[in-house]
Amino acid sequence: METDVKVNVIKRNGEEVSFDLLKIANAIKAANQEVAPIYQLNEYQIQAIADNVAAKISEMTHAVHVEDIQDMVETAIMEMRGYEVAQKYVRYRYKRELSRKSNTEGTQLRPDQPGGHAPERDGHQRDFDRKAA
Repeated sequence: METDVKVNVIKRNGEEVSFDLLKIANAIKAANQEVAPIYQLNEYQIQAIADNVAAKISEMTHAVHVEDIQDMVETAIMEMRGYEVAQKYVRYRYKRELSRKSNTEGTQLRPDQPGGHAPERDGHQRDFDRKAA
């Protein structure tokens, strides 16, 4: 049962995009592959989870934040008794969050990169000159 969802998704950067059921199914499948076969969900369970989340979202009258959708997916996996899969899903979300934070914080070039800066003992940043090093 594929639910037609007309509600938009609000990405982390604030951009609104169309809901994509395939993204949910793919995320569940990726987490599913990380657990031992005995704990894996089958294809029907994965599709049922995605369809249930899509049905909940289709009832909404406003755009939904991606984090809220991910929470719904996590809950739906656990309701399907896929606790190990849910754990991998949560860990993946956490790792991605850390990755996004490190990519958005002020990135400073390493001294060995062209245009990099090297901290001096007084705490000030000085342009790194390879020839002087």
